[in-house]
Amino acid sequence: MEIHAALQALVEDGSRSEMSFSPSYDNTQRRYIHSMAQKYGLFSKSSGKKGAGRFIHVAKVKKNAAMQKVSLRLQPTELNYSTVEWFPPVIREYMDKYPAQTSGKEDPWSARDLIPLATVPKRHQGRGAPLFKPLQTRSKGHVGVKTVRTPPVEATKLPVFGYREQILELVANNQIVVLSGDTGCGKSTQIPQFLLDDALANGRGDETRIICTQPRRISAISLAERVARERSGPRGGDSKEVGHAIRFDSSFDAKRSKLIFCTTGTLLKWLNNDPLARGFSHLILDEVHERDQFTDFLLILIKTSILKQRPDLKVVLMSATIQVEKFSQYFQPDFPAPVLQMVGGTNFPVTTLFLEDILVLLESDRSSPLPIMDGSYSKHSGATAGSGWTGGTGTDSGLQCPLCGGKGFIDEEAFGMHVATCFGEHYEDFGAPLSQEPEVAPVVPVAAIGNVLQAALKDVDDAAKEAFLSSYTQQQDALRQDQAVDYDLLLQLLFLVNRAFPLEEDGKGAILVFLPGWEEISFMERALLNSPATSLTYEIALLHSRLSAQEQRRAFMIPPHGKRKLILATNIAETSLTIEDVVFVVDCGKSKQAHALAATSSSSFVMGLQTTWVARANCVQRMGRAGRVRAGVCFRLFSRARYETGMKEFMLPELLTTPLEELLLQIKLLQFEKKLHIRDAKQFLLEAMDAPSETSIDASLQRLEEMRALTSSGKGHQALTLLGWHLGNICTGGVAVQMAKLLLWGHTFGCFDAILQTTCTLSGYRDPFISFLGMSPEEQRQVDASKKAFARNGSPPALILQSDHFVLWKAFESYLDARYRSSFKAKDTFCARNKLHRQTLEQLVSIYQQLQLDMESLGLSPATQLVPTPVPRIPATVESVAPYLMALSIGMYPNALFTRSGNVRRNWTSKEKVKVKMDGTSMVTWDTGTSQQLKRKYGSEQDDMGPPDEWLVYHEMMQSERTRLAKYGTKLPSPLLQALFMGSVETQVIEEQEAESEINVDGSVATSKWLLVLDDWLVFEMSNANEARWIALLRERLRYCD
Repeated sequence: MEIHAALQALVEDGSRSEMSFSPSYDNTQRRYIHSMAQKYGLFSKSSGKKGAGRFIHVAKVKKNAAMQKVSLRLQPTELNYSTVEWFPPVIREYMDKYPAQTSGKEDPWSARDLIPLATVPKRHQGRGAPLFKPLQTRSKGHVGVKTVRTPPVEATKLPVFGYREQILELVANNQIVVLSGDTGCGKSTQIPQFLLDDALANGRGDETRIICTQPRRISAISLAERVARERSGPRGGDSKEVGHAIRFDSSFDAKRSKLIFCTTGTLLKWLNNDPLARGFSHLILDEVHERDQFTDFLLILIKTSILKQRPDLKVVLMSATIQVEKFSQYFQPDFPAPVLQMVGGTNFPVTTLFLEDILVLLESDRSSPLPIMDGSYSKHSGATAGSGWTGGTGTDSGLQCPLCGGKGFIDEEAFGMHVATCFGEHYEDFGAPLSQEPEVAPVVPVAAIGNVLQAALKDVDDAAKEAFLSSYTQQQDALRQDQAVDYDLLLQLLFLVNRAFPLEEDGKGAILVFLPGWEEISFMERALLNSPATSLTYEIALLHSRLSAQEQRRAFMIPPHGKRKLILATNIAETSLTIEDVVFVVDCGKSKQAHALAATSSSSFVMGLQTTWVARANCVQRMGRAGRVRAGVCFRLFSRARYETGMKEFMLPELLTTPLEELLLQIKLLQFEKKLHIRDAKQFLLEAMDAPSETSIDASLQRLEEMRALTSSGKGHQALTLLGWHLGNICTGGVAVQMAKLLLWGHTFGCFDAILQTTCTLSGYRDPFISFLGMSPEEQRQVDASKKAFARNGSPPALILQSDHFVLWKAFESYLDARYRSSFKAKDTFCARNKLHRQTLEQLVSIYQQLQLDMESLGLSPATQLVPTPVPRIPATVESVAPYLMALSIGMYPNALFTRSGNVRRNWTSKEKVKVKMDGTSMVTWDTGTSQQLKRKYGSEQDDMGPPDEWLVYHEMMQSERTRLAKYGTKLPSPLLQALFMGSVETQVIEEQEAESEINVDGSVATSKWLLVLDDWLVFEMSNANEARWIALLRERLRYCD
């Protein structure tokens, strides 16, 4: 725990770049430090004499044995003028479009000054009109129409209803209020209605528009639908009064809607056009404890700007697990923020069992494979609480049930089956012979489930539980699975629940399982669907941010008769969700947490993705998903001791773990428009409740400056450039800054629509190709064949591009054609034939259509491309897709990797000289025969031998448990792509490399070589200075569009 905490602190602290561990650790602990450092994306090296002088140094950048920073310079790659012939048409067309100046003045192509922001076309300066018109201001003495609404009886029974008048009084007398209430108390559905009903009853309907933010899309939709149903009543009502707004899915009326549930990102987008929120009367930030970066950004805006200029605006912060005093003190002394803590949560009891309790219940099943795992469900399908013992008619094994005292079991298996389904009930006659026909298991009333489980455990002392737990923990430690999901345990628990607690007559009894991420959800879904025991038992629904809103709605639907609904979810289902038929919650206690590993502005950006234990606040929220409309049970697959002493109280705020470039661009845009009093972007972020380190802010600002989005304006300040203005506005639509840069270069090189479609496929949703853990070799072969077909795109097999980006683009483009030309059935056939997810593709279509509108509003479309050279549809050759590859090369940089033909293992290497593997499904990993033709030039596999001979650009890099993994790559077929489009123009250097001797081995006169060095990393060798200067000049000209 000490080592883990120290390394995690180094990762989270942007002000530190390295640390050391003392010699006091033994060899086992040293090995653990090295393995854990690798897991966190850190570099570790031992130094000093063995024994008392042996230290372990851990750093964020690679160092040699002397703990000196490793030189990043590569061996030079040969380059000459003839290389340009690889794709002369597009280069020449670009040069003709922008000819160099030949007058006596300095060539503007080589000028270092950026285009001033003042040159933004007038039609694109400023933001668009606000979506919501400013609310009316009531004149003195004026009273509008009063409408009194009677809340439904069910709502008045919720605990929050008893605080209604107190809440209204606090909101009326303060600009900001902090509210805390237990899960299930009704705050998310009722408090917005309290404020709306009060306004309507006092004639302020025209002056009221309430925005209630949610951290997740599914929460915004479900709450809006639930509140709308509640307010419509049996006689109906205004269907537009309540609405929702999320990305690509909105249902509200900008004039008539009075209460809108939306994501925090959606509200920030509205504030881009209405920085002082004049279109809103109330802002309710629900589940504010989650501290996503958008919520923290919004809190800064509210505190530093909006409330100061909007004294009439009311802000309410809510959560079940909020740090009330911390949030209240954040706004003081400028704004008093009173706190109200509401007592009372769910209306129904929730029984909570920890790992040691679960192990006691399941231990009896460990002696034989469970039906869910080996398909032998029919063998035990009739098992009941009375089955398994024979009385006086069969062999007595001598075993006695410790719960009910039953005897007469045939064997250990029968005994185990009985204990697993026995919960202490007394049976008068254990010796009665069994009927040949299995009895129907009695249905346990939902209200009694908790009592039954507690009764089953009451006679098991703590020592026995501790013994079970200790044995289990030792096994997990031996397998190093502390942070993994124990699928075997989970499957056994699901089987036990389904067997011991059959469905009620109304079909209620759903199970909600919290898993860390998509891979675990996908694995569980396939395991359950492939098992005869469960495929007919469960109606499986998934909840994950990768899924569309339509797919997520399945979790709220009524399952078919006789099936139990099983919901597999991540932490997306933690908050503000009420799934009425959920009785059982299974909490694995883990989640996937991403954090940035880029140590400096020059580092390749890496996201660490780890399965970690959640915080206690998350566990409370998860437990609260049960007991909403009936009694429930929460099974926690972790010990009580871990919950009480090993888990943090709250998770780390996202602002401290994610890249800051997009937020900084938004701040710079607001600063430029002078609608809010923002003087300095860095100081603005330092106003956060938990501010990121100055080091991490400076690194993000430096990356934006190197991207030419910002330019230094003296005294340590940076000003927004025209490029930055475009990047910021594109990012406002939910596009990452790297992808925004890619879109602009696609527009420059005449392949805008191709790049736009590629960007949509990389938008963070599921890969459109079918993929899941446990795919059979034949299933994977079929998917690979489909990818190869899209990659070939009519070209000869020898010209297949090894590009995941190209394959994604062509697959999406083909689906668009099929979608517009074919019937619904034909679209399904197309997807089945090409191994594609139709629902994922439909979600991508929505993204594509929205991005088209967003880009057109900024003047970016195929019609306005700088070089209108369309990428040919077929056939695709390396030369014909040159504009596409050019855009990827410059748009994705510095996300670049290299390898050498001598590297038998085909490891790729990053700028920091870190070994990286490509995702196994990437086309880059496929052997196209080229590697067999390459001669091994060097006798060593070490990555620092010789120049690189293969390059690729990639979309993202993740630090997994043991290695760095890059996803979505494209091999670059010519070194000219690296020479022209990679690296910063500001740091390019031309160096002369003098010959070591005057005469070559063959007797010829030796001449100097000229090197073009980019970012002190990429090195290209040319035979004369003119070639080097020509390439450098061409690089500057190509950057003119910035």
